[in-house]
Amino acid sequence: MILIETVYLIRLLRSLCPAQAIDEHTAEAWQPVLDDIDPVDAIKAVYAIAKNHDSRPLFIDPRQILNQVRATKADYYERHPPETPPPEGPKQYLEWVRGNRMKKNTGTGNVLPRKHHGYNAIDRR
Repeated sequence: MILIETVYLIRLLRSLCPAQAIDEHTAEAWQPVLDDIDPVDAIKAVYAIAKNHDSRPLFIDPRQILNQVRATKADYYERHPPETPPPEGPKQYLEWVRGNRMKKNTGTGNVLPRKHHGYNAIDRR
């Protein structure tokens, strides 16, 4: 996450947490803490924290965002573990990567995507 993305996150926080003290230096202070996370993950974490909050005024600090992102990723990896570990040899590794890519692209890995030739089938009268 770069500084301008942290500024956008702070703008979101200003809207969600009107009682929280935010000034022009807040983004510069938060950015080193949030520099290794994706901005989309940070925004999702802010919304998750806001949804799970009680009735008191909402205050969010960067550690909460970082912990929420880590918890969300850990939960995702727990529910979707990697299928098989990569093999050691380079040739086997390439086959393993290609096989996993096909599974992701087609959904099953068994069917190759068909080419669409709909334009050629149009009757040109």
